[in-house]
Amino acid sequence: YLDLNLSTGSVITLVMLLQITVLSQCQNLNSFLEKHVVSENADITVTDIIRNRNIRSGNNCKKKNTFIHDTNGLRVKELCSKLAEKKDVKSEFCLPLTHGILQNNSAKPPDCIYVQKVIFGKIHITCENKEPVHLIALSKPSSRSNGSSIHRTLNSSEKLPKCPAVRCFHSAVLFR
Repeated sequence: YLDLNLSTGSVITLVMLLQITVLSQCQNLNSFLEKHVVSENADITVTDIIRNRNIRSGNNCKKKNTFIHDTNGLRVKELCSKLAEKKDVKSEFCLPLTHGILQNNSAKPPDCIYVQKVIFGKIHITCENKEPVHLIALSKPSSRSNGSSIHRTLNSSEKLPKCPAVRCFHSAVLFR
């Protein structure tokens, strides 16, 4: 038996701090967009975007991050638009993606430098209250394909083509 001799006020303060800590770990639409979405035709540098948006893993550099080229997240939001409850969903179409991997695992912010690769792939996300909140994984294009038949500029109202089986394989890069 441990007697901490806490007053009611101390207990309430402790509970409130715990709730704030838990809530700060939750993701929402704005957090998702900030961490994972850039403009459709943006020519980005992962290192610069991560530094400018202050994307981190606690006080450390994030080991990897993927940016979805989808202006205002329109296509990503469409994946979640009919899902009121929390659910994981995978796109049926390929999206343009820029994937970055930290070059030096011992680097500390703001000295996080990333190697990046631009690919087309399917995304696997968590939806909550009809909005994307977490990027779980992605399926990359097969190395047998250069993806040239998919790579073209799409206007925001145009649907992306379904991703042919030969273009995307299902080994996933996990983000948890």
